Amino acid sequence: MKRKPISHMRIACNGKHYTLSYEAIASLIISAANGGTSFIDEIQVVAPSRWTYSDPDYTVGEKHPYTDYPFNFGGALKITCDDGGDDGKAVYLLDLASIRKGLTLLAQSEEYRFHFMNIIEENDDAYTGNAFLQMALFGELIYIA
Repeated sequence: MKRKPISHMRIACNGKHYTLSYEAIASLIISAANGGTSFIDEIQVVAPSRWTYSDPDYTVGEKHPYTDYPFNFGGALKITCDDGGDDGKAVYLLDLASIRKGLTLLAQSEEYRFHFMNIIEENDDAYTGNAFLQMALFGELIYIA
C-alpha cells in the first residue's frame, strides 16, 4: 500500500493543535532567507534519500531548495552562520526535525508566541521568518531585529 505524502505539521499551542501546511512553513523560510536574517553566510542543499513532497507553488521543473529539500526525509538545508567564535562559522541543518522544533518553541514561548500566532493568522513577515529560523537552528532568539 502506497503512503500518501505528508504535506503539513500539527503543532500544539496553549492546549490547541494547529495544522500548518508545508507551503506556509516554506514561506517562512523564504522570508527569512531573503531578507529577514543577517546571520546567514551560505545555504547549501542536502539531497533527501527519497522525494515525497514538492511545493506546487514554487516548484517548476527543478526542485526549489527552500521549499522542497527540507520537507523530504533525509533532505535539509545546510546553513552556515557567523557564530561570533574564533573560527567565526557554525553549520546547522534545517530539516523536518528542526522545523518542528522551531515551530514548537515559538508556540511554547510566552515571549515569542505572537510570532507563532502570526503564522497561524497568515500575518507573518520577514521578522516572523527570522524568529522561526533562529528557533529552528539555535533553539533560541540570538539575533533580535
